[in-house]
Amino acid sequence: PAARFGYDTIRYDYATGPLAGRSLLLELGGGWLPGPGAVHGFAHLDAQQYFQLAGRANLGFRASVGTSFAPDERGRSWQRTWWISSADNLRGLYPFDVEDLVGRHYYVANAELQFPLDPLVRLFIFDYIEGVAALDFGGVFDEWGSSVRNGFAAACRQARDMGFDGK
Repeated sequence: PAARFGYDTIRYDYATGPLAGRSLLLELGGGWLPGPGAVHGFAHLDAQQYFQLAGRANLGFRASVGTSFAPDERGRSWQRTWWISSADNLRGLYPFDVEDLVGRHYYVANAELQFPLDPLVRLFIFDYIEGVAALDFGGVFDEWGSSVRNGFAAACRQARDMGFDGK
């Protein structure tokens, strides 16, 4: 079972998505398996704020954290695992970088500027073209002491894969 509290005033545009407003989601949950006596739980917080700059142009900020927990080894087998999508959360990672996107704890912060390009660029087959400038920060990990090391290792792997290997 889970208990959720949500607050949402976000206005959406059909072409660009979130345009203005804010949202907050707080979620707490857990379970108990009587056979093995396994107890586990999770907590999740997600907060977003969008500012409409002009027309469909907007600036958005998001912070999200999630954790799962268990008091003993029996419960750890049943802990919730978070899979963070690379397209929405950590855009520098590939979608199947399981080592960097799946874990029992996560943290993500995003800042994104969306601006329409259709006044400047006209293409026959597209009604709407949008530019996006974004900054993502975050990580996924299984053990509390490993968060900084894993986040740094993922950043180094991404820099190397993009050709920034210091040579």
